[in-house]
Amino acid sequence: MKPIICLAAFAIVAFGQTTDEAQPTQDAAAAQKAVHERANQKIQSMMKRLDVARLSPQVFNSTFGTVVVQTIRMPSSWNLDTKTCPALKSTLHGKGEDKNTITVTQNTDGTFNIESVDQVTGTANDDLGNQYIFLYENRSTVDSSTSLITQPNPPFDFHGPDTFQLLGVNGATGYSVAQYFRLHVNADGSATDMGSAASGNPGCDPI
Repeated sequence: MKPIICLAAFAIVAFGQTTDEAQPTQDAAAAQKAVHERANQKIQSMMKRLDVARLSPQVFNSTFGTVVVQTIRMPSSWNLDTKTCPALKSTLHGKGEDKNTITVTQNTDGTFNIESVDQVTGTANDDLGNQYIFLYENRSTVDSSTSLITQPNPPFDFHGPDTFQLLGVNGATGYSVAQYFRLHVNADGSATDMGSAASGNPGCDPI
């Protein structure tokens, strides 16, 4: 279970926007902080999965635009409690398969575009005996990274959707969480939000 700030459930928050119907300032700030933290988690997870030896800069020296694709499959298991996700009636336990495909392309200026498609599917059950099917997908892009290491060197852009769906079996109640990251990570490591948004409670996404 990744550490993440648990937000109160909200319909849709579009950061950087203010309207008469917008959430209170403190709620919007908390939502923005949570999305920034989750985006950082996704960046670190994606970069740690890169086969850095295989993707060393020498691979790209011959021709700009070289593309290298890696696909990683691994088992996935997680637990989610009611404190983290109030939508649950009891602790939820999930297991399935994680398929992560990472594509690295060298840009014409020598920087790297790193795209990750992470898909996890499986089944879950809670302590009350209810059964579920879950589907998770994250599509992330780190653009203009100057190196291929476990943490990209800023500045760079990061964007992509992140969704989790819990589908109840035999009448069990499920839910869905959707987020979209659109950030510019500045040279000092701070993040400028370029229009991230979320629907549902990010704390209810266990992956």
